[in-house]
Formats: sequence, C-alpha cells, structure tokens
Amino acid sequence: MFIMMTVFMYLTVCLFGLVIGSFLNVCICRIPEKQSISFPPSHCTSCNHKLGISDLFPIFSYLFLGGKCRYCKAKISPQYPIVEFLNCAIYAALFYRFGLTISFFLFAPLSSVLIVLAGIDIKHMLLPDKLVLIAAVLGIIYLLIPQSIIEPSNTIELNGTTVIVSSGVMPAFGHGLGIVSNTYTDRILNALIGALAGGGIFWLIAVVTRGNMGGGDIKLMAALGILFGLKGTAMVFLLAFVIGSVVSLIIVRVKKGGRKTAVPFGPFIILAAFITIFFYSPIAQTYMKLAGLNY
Repeated sequence: MFIMMTVFMYLTVCLFGLVIGSFLNVCICRIPEKQSISFPPSHCTSCNHKLGISDLFPIFSYLFLGGKCRYCKAKISPQYPIVEFLNCAIYAALFYRFGLTISFFLFAPLSSVLIVLAGIDIKHMLLPDKLVLIAAVLGIIYLLIPQSIIEPSNTIELNGTTVIVSSGVMPAFGHGLGIVSNTYTDRILNALIGALAGGGIFWLIAVVTRGNMGGGDIKLMAALGILFGLKGTAMVFLLAFVIGSVVSLIIVRVKKGGRKTAVPFGPFIILAAFITIFFYSPIAQTYMKLAGLNY
C-alpha cells in the first residue's frame, strides 16, 4: 500500500511538472517579445492553429508526431520537450528531497522561474527584471516562514548555547535548507549578506571587465543570495564560474570564435544554484576533507 501511494505521488508530481513545463515554454517565447502569456491561447507558431489538449504536452506530441506539428507538419523546436522534461525531472527531484512540504511548494515555483530565465537568456541574452524579482520574493517568503514549519528540527548544545539544527542535507547556508542558527535575526542577516555578496561581487566583476557581466546576472545573484546566504552563495559563485569557463571554452572552440564571443552567463548561475540546492552538503564535506578542515 505504501509503495503504491508513493508511486502515485511521484506520478502526480511528474504530471504537475509536465503541465507547468508546457506553460514555461509559453513564457520563454512570449515574455521577451512583451506578449501576453495568457492570450491568445497556445498555437502553432507556423500555421497559428490553436493547439488541442493532447498537443499541450510537447514531450509526448514531439515523440508521437516525430517532432512535427499535427496540423501543418512544420518542425517543432526541441526546446519544447526539453523544457517540459526538465521541469518534470526537477519537480520529481524536489519531491524526493523535501517530500510534500512547504519547502517543495516554494522551491517548485522558484525552479520553474529559473528554467524560464535560463531559456530566455540562452535565446535572447536577457534576464527579465520581473522574473528575477519573483525569484527574490520567493526567497523572502521562504526566509520569513518559521524554520520549525519548513523542516523538522532538533536543538543541540554548542559551546554552551542552545542552537537549532535543521534535519536538512545542506547545513549552514540557507533558511530551511539545513541552516545552523541561533536566532531569527541571524537568518535575516545571513540572507542580507548573501544578497550583498552575490550581487556585489558580480557588480565588481562588471566594473572591472567594463560591462562583460550583465546587469541581469548581478540582480539574479543578489536574488539567489537571499535564499542561499553567504556560504551557499559562495558555492553558487564558484560552481557557476567553473562550469561557465569550461562550457565557454568548448563553445568558442566549436564555433571558432574569439575571446569576445558572447556567451550568456545566467544559465551557468542557474545550473550552479540547482547543484547547490541538491548537493551542497556532500560538496562542502568533500572540500573540507580535502582542505583538512573540520566540517
């Protein structure tokens, strides 16, 4: 019975992720063009035929129709099934990580916003302020919810002081993600420092490189800093630059471009954020062991 219920919950979460993923494609296509995301209804961009219910799940229609429109046979961009699958997979991973908790219902929309931001940045080299603001607001909401509600916690004695230790797998960096905190003020201070550190470092890079780092990247790092705090923001920063450097070198070599070849950095920040959400603890533990420090 328990296994059946678990399978049912995962299927429900995945279906929910697919439905939302289909909507994310609409956002990626329309928001940069300043078009309404609600009207007109979803339609083929080639023949303008209104899509039926069965067409609103690109991952299925793409496979069954061979990547072509049901009505005009025009090719469908692989973006549609990829975005839908990513959102579905991330929702399933979040459910595995948090269960059906407040954390899941806050991280799920945040993840969808990040996917839209990555999609738009890849296509248009743009991180819309409104979407970054939504990410920041979600981080603030998450911060304001009492930790005891977000995750079960235990109290321990540390140097004679009673502190709250969350049962999460990512200790000491973000509210509800395993933070070790004495007071609620500490959590707010950690969020402010994370936002200032994330946005400030990227702003400094933009000044030094004379605009090679975009304003959207600065704002996105500040928004994520609210959620991740100082330590989490540091990990996002390092991972983003490692991943970005490797991928950028590959792109430059493949396209045979120069050092000034424009590569959007937002997707690297977002990928680093997802890695931090799911793997902060093992990465931090490995680093501390290699450095010979206590974790």
